[in-house]
Amino acid sequence: MVLFDHGSGRRLHWELALKFFLGHDGRWPGPNPRDTLQSKAEHLFQRQLPRSLDVSAAEPPMAPIDHRQALTRGRLFYPMPPCPPPAQAARGHQRGFWCRAAQWSTPARPVPRAFWAIPELLSDNFTAPVAPTELRDYVQRKQSVVMILTDNNAPGFLVPDTWPF
Repeated sequence: MVLFDHGSGRRLHWELALKFFLGHDGRWPGPNPRDTLQSKAEHLFQRQLPRSLDVSAAEPPMAPIDHRQALTRGRLFYPMPPCPPPAQAARGHQRGFWCRAAQWSTPARPVPRAFWAIPELLSDNFTAPVAPTELRDYVQRKQSVVMILTDNNAPGFLVPDTWPF
């Protein structure tokens, strides 16, 4: 995204990313384990942001960029017991938990993907708590992660027992 800051007169190149990563064995894969915090950071800083370094071939033509910035948001999900955060994590980053489906034992509310960025805003009326056996069976059968909210509104991911594949 290229913006013009009228206050400073500078042209800005912003790369925006909303991502979720789960701590696992010193790595931070996403819900889709082929996507990792490391690969996303490398892609942002080595491929996406440098695109605006050479504007001579841009269509339509554009003026040189004065400032580049990656704006990333999301949440880091920690196993139980928690692991250390990645070095690049902000001090007050948003946190959640993850656990293998076979270990889950309490009712929880599934969070539709459209609400992953703001699961705490999901109304109690939107999704009812689902029994742990149903959650476990669904995750294992689909071999897919499911974001949930606990009874105290803590966001988490239930992952198949085979995750990260």
